[in-house]
Amino acid sequence: MTTLITKTAEQKTKVAELLAALHAAGYTEFTSTTSVTNMGVSTYIQGQLGIKFRISDHNVSNFNRINNEEHISLNTTIEDVLLIANRRASSIKKSVADKARKNEAVESKWAEMQRLFTSELVFKMNNRTYQDLDTFLASSPIQKLYVQQTVLTTNNGRKVYSYEYAEERENNPTAQYGYDRPSDKFISNFNFN
Repeated sequence: MTTLITKTAEQKTKVAELLAALHAAGYTEFTSTTSVTNMGVSTYIQGQLGIKFRISDHNVSNFNRINNEEHISLNTTIEDVLLIANRRASSIKKSVADKARKNEAVESKWAEMQRLFTSELVFKMNNRTYQDLDTFLASSPIQKLYVQQTVLTTNNGRKVYSYEYAEERENNPTAQYGYDRPSDKFISNFNFN
């Protein structure tokens, strides 16, 4: 019990030092929590942009936790923590900006695509089938428009496909089983020719 109390106190002292440095560097939304389990003591510093640091007296084997946490020790310097925080913040901000640019491009292309359509469409998907394109197109009396085919894999010599496509909504008994808008992937891959 004394060892557990000592480890907890050591971690809390280190975390207070790191939090003060992070706050001084402009990372004002960081907070800390401590977890005491039968495995040992772990203290977490987490905050802005999803950045999370972990100080612990034991290892972790969960891939998602390893991948999403910065594992530091009682010997990690303030400079190293600030360097990690700056690197992660820069990477996250770039990722957010890239995603925003991609979303903007998709929205712009979607607006352009809608001007091409002469009737109201419903968008549908078949996520997995062995049907090649000709068989897929002939499988329903309802005409499929703007079909995009993806080869998912080859299974025992047979190709496995996915399809995303449009159908006219009018006089379509299965229109309620579709979407008003295609996926971002469909929009990105749409060919105006």
